Amino acid sequence: MSMLEDRVRAALTARAEEFSAQPDAWARIRARSRAGSRRRARMRWSRTSRFLIPAAAAAAVVAIVVAAVGLSDVFGRAGSAGRTGGGTSPKPTSTASPGAIQSPAGPYSPSGPASEMLQTDRPVSAVIGLPIPRAAGNANQAIGYFWIGYASSDVWFDQVSLGPQFCNDTVNVTNGQSSGFCWPLPRLGAGHLASVTGNESVGTGQTILLGAAAAQVSSVAAVLPDGRTFPGVVKAGRGFPAKAWTVGYPPARGVRLVFRDAAGAEMATLGTAAPLGPPQIPQPRGGGITVFRYPAGLETQAGAVTAYLIDGRVGFWSPTWGGYIAPVPAAGGPAANGLMLPFGLSQTRQHPSAPPKLLEAFGYASGDVTRVVLHLPGSRQASGSTVAAWPGSGVRLWSISLPAHLDYLGRSFTVTAYDASGHVVATDTLGTIG
Repeated sequence: MSMLEDRVRAALTARAEEFSAQPDAWARIRARSRAGSRRRARMRWSRTSRFLIPAAAAAAVVAIVVAAVGLSDVFGRAGSAGRTGGGTSPKPTSTASPGAIQSPAGPYSPSGPASEMLQTDRPVSAVIGLPIPRAAGNANQAIGYFWIGYASSDVWFDQVSLGPQFCNDTVNVTNGQSSGFCWPLPRLGAGHLASVTGNESVGTGQTILLGAAAAQVSSVAAVLPDGRTFPGVVKAGRGFPAKAWTVGYPPARGVRLVFRDAAGAEMATLGTAAPLGPPQIPQPRGGGITVFRYPAGLETQAGAVTAYLIDGRVGFWSPTWGGYIAPVPAAGGPAANGLMLPFGLSQTRQHPSAPPKLLEAFGYASGDVTRVVLHLPGSRQASGSTVAAWPGSGVRLWSISLPAHLDYLGRSFTVTAYDASGHVVATDTLGTIG
């Protein structure tokens, strides 16, 4: 078990009896954090894990946090939200140019951002680090890491992430907390030379803002209502279409962010409000197909997983996990694609390692696939038949119930697709969730 998983388990079990989990508990975990115990884990997940584990989700099982699909950590999305996610498969974590900061050996290494984030949104630029100036008396050193990345085609998100993503991972080098996100690159131009994209704190005792700025911007400072000024850092990076900036200051209201050029001329003044990030794709009102039903669990009601076809992509929704959209269109994509998630969570403080009531692998396949076989640890297999989905779509759906005690944390699972004659169509890997 990884250090992250240990920390997440400890944090969750410690609070399991203090809070009740809501149906959107996981969505809140994903949206809020990666805190002190991990990130990316998308969490570097202690997304405490960016976990400041939300109280509403604290009772949820560790299985939720490092969900089957090969996650070993969790990340966040934008503003106070983050995009968390990341796999543990031995795939290249970066296409960053030579000299860029490489993936660290540990989740909170001061040498770079969470490796899981680099896998989920793989860099196509250098990864730059901006040490955040500390206010007098503040012993916590934080570093903001930035890069331009593209969402991995292995990761399912609650939105479709197209185009370049502006990624950040803020790390408290002193206490190990971190928080990160990736979202569409801000559009800058005349009259809009800077943008606030995130508001972090990562246990530093100060507010940390960050964002993007146009090329002519050379400095940023937070100006408090009492006149105190706290300088930040602005930096360009190889492969960046815009500069990255970050600034830290004591918590206060009415703060102004002042951006200047190299000559000291004021280029822009902004408030501190950070956007909430790209909207999640809402669950469609019609056209859904029930894939399977699952039992009630710890503070969660029984429910069903429903599939939808959205602009050529398959998405799955449930009251427990919310919605996840396939990262690639069904047409021309993998012959078999899907996820593995636990349902009916039953962990308590007394039984923190109790398995979920249901562990289910589910997904979609191309029209010529009639059966899928999931390859499990110990050379075991589990199989299921596909069923026709939306007429004329060429898409079929499948689901496989698995042993609830299966050791799935941190693993990557392959699935083989067969046609009606028993011939192998393709072998693919289940996705992860972000």
